[in-house]
Order: sequence, then structure tokens, then C-alpha cells
Amino acid sequence: MLVEDLKLLNAYMNNKKVRLLPERNKLTGFTCYGPVYPFTNEMLSKYPMPNLNGKKTLSVTSSGDHILLASYLGSENITGFDINRFSKYYAALKIALIKACNYDNFIKLISMLTAIDSYDPKYRYFQYDTFNKVFSYAYQYLNLDEITFFNTFLELYNNINKNFDIRFFRYELSNISLTFYNDENNYYKLRRCLMNCEINYVDSNISKLPKVLDDKFDAIYISNIIHRLNKNSDKNKYKTLIKLYPLLNHEGMLFDYSWNEITYDKYSKINKYFYVEKIRTSNESTIDYVNVFTKK
Repeated sequence: MLVEDLKLLNAYMNNKKVRLLPERNKLTGFTCYGPVYPFTNEMLSKYPMPNLNGKKTLSVTSSGDHILLASYLGSENITGFDINRFSKYYAALKIALIKACNYDNFIKLISMLTAIDSYDPKYRYFQYDTFNKVFSYAYQYLNLDEITFFNTFLELYNNINKNFDIRFFRYELSNISLTFYNDENNYYKLRRCLMNCEINYVDSNISKLPKVLDDKFDAIYISNIIHRLNKNSDKNKYKTLIKLYPLLNHEGMLFDYSWNEITYDKYSKINKYFYVEKIRTSNESTIDYVNVFTKK
């Protein structure tokens, strides 16, 4: 897996297309390699906060923030999934930084890291030094594959074509202010929780999860994947949700986020499998929804 991931990283950093992708995705616009989200773009602090002590969780990997929420709520056995193979390395990096740093140093380092949203030849050495500094803090809590990935990243970054405007972090409204751990008390509780948490990752899009996972979970976080389906109809949305039904334990909960109201509760097929609760969240400019599906 690492060898394949490094090939994808090499291709991305050299602005080359990969002829034989390990996985193609017709479900959404996401691909198996490319920029990562530095933070959530959802109002994660508005999510329900169930007690997940002793519970097993399946979560989209993405920025790692949903995984962090599950750990904060007590889950000590978490599986992250994502079609983008770079996401698991970034999530592992963020988790390692939390374990290694006090609150102020973490905020400083993660801000330095995610401020570099594109390659700038004028600041190449400064950017390289920034990456190197941040990675060095995390290495004590990364495994060998993760260390190899970030060492390779540094080697490739130092030799980028100056005409290539590489972007490793994708913003799209992604912001630390939307998380829950930008509060110092929450941060230290999260750090304690992560010390006792086992986190594994699988490379998969959402529709293939029942085929690649031989396990059941008490909580599943799918972020806004359903909202981003290419075949953007409510019918396709609930079909995708029902595929995840076998992965839930009895009375297990699935959390879906959308930027508009989706009338899941009107469909008899959804009601056959799930109790549906819509939680409205809002900030100054948007009205969003956390849709909570509890397995019947």
C-alpha cells in the first residue's frame, strides 16, 4: 500500500497523470490522490455529542476532524475511510501533533502548516523549512510508513518545477474555527482520549465499504459525502445510506451533514431501516443540517 501511495505522491508532486489509478470514483468528484482538507468545513461543534465510551466508530478520514470528535466522545476503536490516499497521512500527522504538543504550540504549528496552500518558488526554502519543522514535532507518534511518506514529500517538495503551482491543502471554507478542539479545555481532553485510541485506515469510497469491511460499528460519520453525490437526487442519496445499514450495530447511529434540508424522512425505504432526526445548525451566512440516522 505504501509503495502505491508513494507512486501517487510522486505523480502529484511532479504534475503527472497516473495511467493506472488504484481506484476510480464515479460516485463523487473526489479522486484517490490530491489535496487534503486542513480542517472540517462543517459546524462540527454543533454535532450531537453522544457517549461513545466502549463504542466502535467508522468515520470519513478527510481532515481527521470527525475521527477526533469520535475519540473526544470516548470511542477507542476507530476506522477511518477515504478514497483520497493522502488523507490518512494528514490525519495521522494532525493526531501526532496533538499528542506531542501543548495547546499553544499545536495552534502555532498547525496554522503554519495549513497557511501554505500553494507552492511559491520565491518562498521555497521558507516553505520547506516550515514543513520540515512541523513534521519533526510529529515523528515520535507516527509509524514507519507515515514517516516515509512525509520524508518523501520533503524530498519531492524540494525539487518541484518552479512553474507548477502545487496545492496540498484544499480550503473550501475549511477552518479551525468550525472544530471543537480550538477550545483549550476541549483540546487537552482530546489529547488524553487519543492516547488510548486505536485508529486504523482503509482506502475506499463510501459505496464499497460493505465489501472491504468485515465489522460492525456503533457510530458512523460520513460528513457531507451524500450532499456531493454526482447523481444528486434524493433517491440516490437514500440508496447510498441504505448500503451502510449492514455496517451498523443495533441502534447504531449514522451522522450525515448537508447544506440544505434533505427530506429523508419522507421515503418509506429510509423509514424501514432508520429513525431519522434532522438537527438544524446555523451561523451568520448558512443554515445547515446534521441528519442523524438510528438503526431500527
